[in-house]
Parts: sequence; structure tokens; C-alpha cells
Amino acid sequence: MNEQTVTSPIKKCQQCGRMLPQAALSCFSCGAYEFEAAEPPDSGKVYSYTTIRVPPEGFNDNQPYNVVVVEIAEGMRLLAIQTEDVEGSLEINDSVGLEMGATGLLTAKKR
Repeated sequence: MNEQTVTSPIKKCQQCGRMLPQAALSCFSCGAYEFEAAEPPDSGKVYSYTTIRVPPEGFNDNQPYNVVVVEIAEGMRLLAIQTEDVEGSLEINDSVGLEMGATGLLTAKKR
């Protein structure tokens, strides 16, 4: 079995402290290229979501599930999945808890 390295979906600019998505090549605020690891936030609010009823291969164990766009305190939006209490459980602006799953996917749970 291959071991996966779980990476946070965000990082922090060493120069100005702005939180950025992991894919950012430079800081959106100051243009710096130096970053440090940042812990993913533990909560946010639902910006948008959609329910997946016919998932792609590899996600069949968790159907249906929600793909949730979560806005965190830093103003950034992250993608998360919700696999518990899926049907009718979320509304826009709901508060959700976030945690990194073992597979590296950020998971959302309604608070």
C-alpha cells in the first residue's frame, strides 16, 4: 500500500502573513515567493454547495455527497466534501466545522 502525504490546502506568506491557496506561486498581497506551512482552519461558512448523486470512479463509497465551497475567516474559499447527513442538511451561510481527512480531502460537518 502506498502512503500518502496529506498537505494542507493553504499556506501563509512569510512576508505579510496572508493566507493563500496551496497552488499560489506568489503572494496576492505583496508578491513574495516565500511561504510557510499553515494549519487548515477548523471552521467556516457555506458559500455554495452541490450534491453529487452519481460520483466519478473512486468516490462510489460516499454517495451521495456534497461538494461545499467554504469561506474561511481570512476571506479565502476552500473546497470541502460532506458525506454525513447530506440530503437537505446545508444552507448558504451555515456554519461548518472543517477537518483534514486521512485521504487529504477537507471535510465539512454542519455545526
